[in-house]
Amino acid sequence: AERCEFLGSWYDIVATALGLEASDSARVPDPAGVRDGLDWVMTRLTVARAPVVLLLDDAHWSDAESLSWLASFAPRIGNLPLLIVVAYRPGELPPEATAFRTLVEHHENRPHALRPLSATGVARIIREHVGESAEDAFCEECCTVTEGRPFEAVELAIQLAERRVRGTGADLPVMRDVASAIKGPGLLDRLRRLGPGTVMFASAAAVLGTSVPPD
Repeated sequence: AERCEFLGSWYDIVATALGLEASDSARVPDPAGVRDGLDWVMTRLTVARAPVVLLLDDAHWSDAESLSWLASFAPRIGNLPLLIVVAYRPGELPPEATAFRTLVEHHENRPHALRPLSATGVARIIREHVGESAEDAFCEECCTVTEGRPFEAVELAIQLAERRVRGTGADLPVMRDVASAIKGPGLLDRLRRLGPGTVMFASAAAVLGTSVPPD
């Protein structure tokens, strides 16, 4: 009821975009109307709850329409007490995200590139879940396979703990299998785009271990 009251006549127009259930689910709202409605919602919400921080994570997984709306709305918030923080992987933005790319490129010293976690940082995450007895070499290998990506490091640590892995050299094959599953089909798609030779090399490296020299 509170949401309906807040959104008013915009409810059915922006409901789906906000993850709500429209009263008439069979009706497809006009895209331009949805964009106008989202502008109205964010403006009213900001004025009512100022100051406001809008956090958008994993924007590279967003659809083109959402990124297009963000690219059109963000430049017009100069007079609003609103900060928009967007996290994304530049190399994985959809091809249609031209307007969004242009937006971030025009912001002087932004975007801020986040550095991967250090080996010490990954080791801390692994030991928090697996136990302080996890060996240094094991933790270093965890850092290598995750490339210091926070999401993958945390997910790897959680799944290793669920498997009661102790973090010894004998656990390395299990760890690599878990890490490969975490990366999922996204990694396979990227390898396939590099050609069959790359896929064959990656398969051989996975069998032999990450100590395979790149040359």
